[in-house]
Amino acid sequence: MQKPVDAAIQEAKKRVFEELSGKECHDRLADRYIRLFDEIGDKAAACNNVAVLQNIKVEADTLKVRCLNEIEKEEAKAAAAKAQVQGEGNTECEDNTAPVPRIKKKKAVSIKSINNAATWQIENEADVRRYIAELEAKLIDALEEDTVLNVEF
Repeated sequence: MQKPVDAAIQEAKKRVFEELSGKECHDRLADRYIRLFDEIGDKAAACNNVAVLQNIKVEADTLKVRCLNEIEKEEAKAAAAKAQVQGEGNTECEDNTAPVPRIKKKKAVSIKSINNAATWQIENEADVRRYIAELEAKLIDALEEDTVLNVEF
């Protein structure tokens, strides 16, 4: 029962480190993320309760989303700091009123938080429409202004 849990942990870790790769915050966050994923892996290895073991998969998914959102926040801070430094260095023309482009932030959400059903039972087109309408409503609720929603499967 532990193999799929270990696979879920490794997949979550892999996704986080794919996102972290090449980012300015890599050196600041990588060691902590390694430690967090190692801790959850150790927890799974020491677990002898099937229900708790299954919940560790959910924990890994939650940790993945939390890390992805933290990476995005750190990168947004770094971009804002860079823009501020560049703006301070550009004092040639005081009348330069070019609009500053709005930077859209990214927000990662797990599909499990959008759709908490484990299965869908579809018998006809009406069932498909009902499930899609529910999914659409939840995705719309998760949207925020100037935010790109990244749904993690």
